[in-house]
This record gives sequence, structure tokens and C-alpha cells, in this order.
Amino acid sequence: DLTRADDLLEVNKVFGRADKVAAQSLMAKAYLTVASSKEHNVYRYTEMRREPQIMYDSAAYWAGKVVRDYRDSYDFDTDLRAIYDVDKPTGPEHIFIMPIDRSGTQEGNDKRRTELIHRDIYDASGNPIVPNQVKGYFSSKYVDPDFIGERTSARPYLIRFSDIALVYAEAAGPEEGLAYVNRIRERAGVTPLPSGMTTDEFRKAVIKE
Repeated sequence: DLTRADDLLEVNKVFGRADKVAAQSLMAKAYLTVASSKEHNVYRYTEMRREPQIMYDSAAYWAGKVVRDYRDSYDFDTDLRAIYDVDKPTGPEHIFIMPIDRSGTQEGNDKRRTELIHRDIYDASGNPIVPNQVKGYFSSKYVDPDFIGERTSARPYLIRFSDIALVYAEAAGPEEGLAYVNRIRERAGVTPLPSGMTTDEFRKAVIKE
């Protein structure tokens, strides 16, 4: 199905629609799932005939096209918070996101912790609300301050450029993939992964990412 979709679709960045890049992204994720699952003896995947490395190579091929061939339409977003901004549904990282709209007229120590995970709440003027009734931490991803009742314009992403960059890194290994992982870590304000890791060490690090 995805091979056929790749043949039929064009690069057409419209939020809420899947285009050629979305099809290639899904292929990369499918191949990576097969490769990793068979390599680690996951039930039923061991019955597949193709060897894991062939599947890793296929995942790297399709993810590589996504991260290299369409940089005028898809790329890393330099602003971490903009990725989840409800008013920026066509950002460079958004390969495929859900079309949701509050108006009803449309269907549909790491910055990642310090900027996106919180336990305090604030009023409209930015002052902390005391006492705080929130128990524990919560995510500020997909926050829509102008929501109407239960209706929101927060659009959960289904495929992101960073997601496919990590697919490529895991499939291709450290020599080709290290730079992509470190772009993501640099944006998050954390130290880069070191060079010289084995493929197995590197893949484990990518999975943690």
C-alpha cells in the first residue's frame, strides 16, 4: 500500500493530509519495526524471512529520503515550542498532523522538560496561582489557551520530521545517524552523544532519545 502511495502521491504540504513524504515516513517506520523486532526475537517477527539488516537498510533508505530530499518543505524546527503551537500547524517538522479546529469550521534540565513539563499553573497575567491544586507534573504540549468548552485547535502530530530523523539514525547507524540525533539534543540544550559508539550502543541511545 505504501509503495503504491509513494508512486501516486506528490509532495504536498497541507496540514491534515498525507502526502508522498508521509507515505515514505510510514514505510521507514514499518521497516524499522520489523528490523528491530526480528533482531530482538519478538514473538511472530522471528518468522519473517528477510534478515534484520535488510530491513534496517530499507528503513534507512526511506527515512534518508525524508530527511534529505525535501528540505524546502520539511526540516527541523529551530524553535522547540513552535512545534506544539496551535497557531503554527504548517511548521517544518509537521509531516502529518491531525486537523482539529476549535471553531468547528474545519475537521479535524533538558528544554523538553523545563519548557514542556510543568507543575505550576498561572493566571492570565502570568502570576502563579496559589494554592496550586495540580498534583504532580503535567505536559504543556498541545495547549490551546483559546479553547472553547471541549473544543480546541491543538493538533496532535502523527508524524514529525524529528521522528523520521531518529528512524534514519537508528536504521543507518552511528556513522550516518549521529549528526541527526545531536541536532535534536542540541536544540533541547543537552550534551551531544559521543562519537565512537558501536552500532548496538548507538541504537540503544537513539531508542532512549
